[in-house]
Amino acid sequence: MSNKNPWWDSPTWLTNTGLDSDFNEGLLDEIYSIGKNIQTGKEQPKHDLWDYDLPHIQKIKKVIYDIVTYNCMRYVEAARETEGLDIDFEYDFAWVNVLEPGRGIDVHAHSDSTVTATYYIKTPKDCGDLLFNDIDRTYEPKEGYLAFFPSYIMHEVLPNKSDDLRISLSTDLRHVVNPDTPNAVTLKSWVNSFVKIREWKCSQSSQN
Repeated sequence: MSNKNPWWDSPTWLTNTGLDSDFNEGLLDEIYSIGKNIQTGKEQPKHDLWDYDLPHIQKIKKVIYDIVTYNCMRYVEAARETEGLDIDFEYDFAWVNVLEPGRGIDVHAHSDSTVTATYYIKTPKDCGDLLFNDIDRTYEPKEGYLAFFPSYIMHEVLPNKSDDLRISLSTDLRHVVNPDTPNAVTLKSWVNSFVKIREWKCSQSSQN
């Protein structure tokens, strides 16, 4: 059996959230209202899309969190070195990509987070696949589906060849470990080695 951490096999997921077109229309209405209110000066922009206490935005926030944590934690915890760790995910930031016909998104990665997730709100035919450059894999966007993957993977969105908008909501998450977990990697993990600097020879003598 290989001891390699399976995280480095570059897993990617495309999952049906079960959310329907009515939900997506409501979500689009909320996103539009946020943009319009900021554009017209009716309100100041909040720091993050998740800061808006609107029903559709808060629902998709929870759905993404539940799906990502369920799948990724099962995968990460399969690695022996994570056994028993108190691991959780927390959000970094969320945004919306609205791509007009002919537009795509250049190759990039999200190096300051752990997992990147994209929920597809509006995806007309031939609106631009998600391409993972490092692993030569593509996903066709589907309304109501969630794509998510390790943030270090280089990826891009191919040009929108349809005559309509391609709309998706993306967010970054990072995993955090409770430092009070017994096997969490903290400075105390090396204390016994520190002490050996001056006491190793003494301990060997005492054993003899």
